[in-house]
Amino acid sequence: MRLLTTCMLLLLLVSVVPATDSMYGTIDVWGQLINPDGDCRFDVGNESVVVTFGPGPHELDAEIGRMNSPRIGRSLSGDFSVSTIVAGDLPLPELPRAYVSGGLILMQDQSNYIRLERASFIRNGQKSFYTNFEQRIDAKRTRMGLFADFALQADRAVELRLEVRDGIVRGLVRHVGDEWHQMGTATIDADATFLAGVSGVKTIPDEVKVTFTRFHIRHEDPVDAASDSEIRLDLQQIAVAVPGWS
Repeated sequence: MRLLTTCMLLLLLVSVVPATDSMYGTIDVWGQLINPDGDCRFDVGNESVVVTFGPGPHELDAEIGRMNSPRIGRSLSGDFSVSTIVAGDLPLPELPRAYVSGGLILMQDQSNYIRLERASFIRNGQKSFYTNFEQRIDAKRTRMGLFADFALQADRAVELRLEVRDGIVRGLVRHVGDEWHQMGTATIDADATFLAGVSGVKTIPDEVKVTFTRFHIRHEDPVDAASDSEIRLDLQQIAVAVPGWS
């Protein structure tokens, strides 16, 4: 009887505790490990985490109801900044169309969030490497990231930074060692609490490893930027679907 009771209690705990909490735990500074499909891995090193995205698509696209990318994050509110470095040479197979990325995420909930990523994209043999700065509001993408927003060198490490001040989010990027480039700004709920951390997207069937290093949370003055893509993410720019885009 005692064995039966113990088994019933364990089953009850499994049913009410999310798998991400019970299986993956947290990393100091970085935060909670989140693995929606249960098929990804997190290899923790000295100031680095290698995230292995499991087989099949892993995306952060609320507009199509697919939010299964692994991510690491912690709850933050008020004014702050988060930054990380994403290693270069993200795998990009010779497929008709494919997208692979790694970067920062600022998430109020599953329908309202910001992505700032180093992105690799191929379509019909043409490869593009660029910075993707996008926002979802009520599960709608306010603007689609463009190749011309800020081009990247495929083999160089990229540092990404999101600064939150009084409900305004400033996205910044640079190749490590270069000057900062401002992507633009977005508006969020200044009173909300956000999951801030790292994530990425892949549309290809194979596993993909993305290496993040030096994730930092700071409470300091904004950094200076040498240039600006002047992107403004807001409700007046709701993006429409583009044929052939993943």
